[in-house]
Amino acid sequence: MIALYAQQFGKPLRWNASPGRLPRVSPSAEDGTLATAVGALDCLLQARKTIRRLAEDPEAMMFEEHLHGARITAVRAAILNGQGFRNDLLRRHLERGWAAPFIRDEIVNSGYLDQRNPVTIGPVLDAPEDDHEPPSDD
Repeated sequence: MIALYAQQFGKPLRWNASPGRLPRVSPSAEDGTLATAVGALDCLLQARKTIRRLAEDPEAMMFEEHLHGARITAVRAAILNGQGFRNDLLRRHLERGWAAPFIRDEIVNSGYLDQRNPVTIGPVLDAPEDDHEPPSDD
């Protein structure tokens, strides 16, 4: 992210005296990694609540702990299939998850994934087309 910022703005952030570990290949200006990390778009790879709110909300914390595994498998699939990450991919991985189905069901039924992290400033990456049916594998 440090290298991408420097590429986009011509200099590193003022508090980064070290360039960090520089990638072998310069990052693409269209790479969504930085946008995801700083909340320039709303993506289900991000927690639905801030860290402060998670500390106050044990149910949301439990949801986020459960979602962590689904996020890892969804990112792995996105990398391996070469098509990139989409929110519907995470939703499919969550619904197929075998660990703690009662937590998974509560996450889905509560609409937790449809909440927006209050510090996210950009648009939703890809909103679900139909909240009543899981996305297809197409």
